[in-house]
Amino acid sequence: MSEEKAPAVNIGTLALRAAVAYRVKEKVAKICDAVIKANADHIKATPGLRSTAAELPVGEGADQHSVHLTTFSRTHAKASFQFGATSDAVEAFKAYADERNETEYVVRPAFAAAVLAKVRRDEATGMIFDPDTGEEVPGIVYITGGTVLSVSPTWTNEGKKLVDAELGFVDTMLENLPALTAADFGRSSEAAQ
Repeated sequence: MSEEKAPAVNIGTLALRAAVAYRVKEKVAKICDAVIKANADHIKATPGLRSTAAELPVGEGADQHSVHLTTFSRTHAKASFQFGATSDAVEAFKAYADERNETEYVVRPAFAAAVLAKVRRDEATGMIFDPDTGEEVPGIVYITGGTVLSVSPTWTNEGKKLVDAELGFVDTMLENLPALTAADFGRSSEAAQ
């Protein structure tokens, strides 16, 4: 039984298709990114607003109802501890680790990670301390959280299907992209004139 091989595609044709795909992606992204950014900026700038829901009205008359598509939620940076960047802070922490026999030529990474995971901060004084001993831990700074890192959607399955159905025209417009050849551009140029 002989297998028929698919006709070979000219490397220039593949490059042409890729070039068109890049331009389509770039043009669509430019339009979409502005809309996505406007929504994210609104959520970030509105105090107390943690998320917004997108709903699509479907049906007509008495049958009309809204279908939940997605929820846009913002994420916040968590408060954390890290080692101070000044040489005084570094030396102070090295001395702290050395007192506990946790140094060789450098502070053992496992000890450093354990300390960062365990330390707490006294809100009144700002002192960073070991909660087991109450002892101040030098050389560590507290980084406040709360900064909005991103806004992203969480889609429902039905929401994705509905939006995809509404955007079917995009699929129709792009369905010929995998078969595009240079000759197709000649026809498009003639039609545009």
